[in-house]
Amino acid sequence: MRTHTLSVLLLALAACATETSTVEPAPPTEATPTETAPVEQAVDPELQAFIDLAIAVRANPDNAATLLEQAGQSADDFQAKLLDIAADPTASAEYARQLGH
Repeated sequence: MRTHTLSVLLLALAACATETSTVEPAPPTEATPTETAPVEQAVDPELQAFIDLAIAVRANPDNAATLLEQAGQSADDFQAKLLDIAADPTASAEYARQLGH
């Protein structure tokens, strides 16, 4: 008896799952503030300048010293800034996003 009841319930469930709905979906409404696309936060200009420099150094490692000099930074300045960025979760995430890490 228990097996029969279980079989009937499974068949009923399967029938319901394959049955198509005749209820029309609700028409789209105007977007609420929670449905709008997120606004990108502006990147700090100093951080962006450093990221641009890091991208240039990565693309041209043989010219790293020249690129750093043109940016007014030494290798020690560059490394210190990298450590500062690593300590800041927001800056670190932006750095990783732009450098593809």
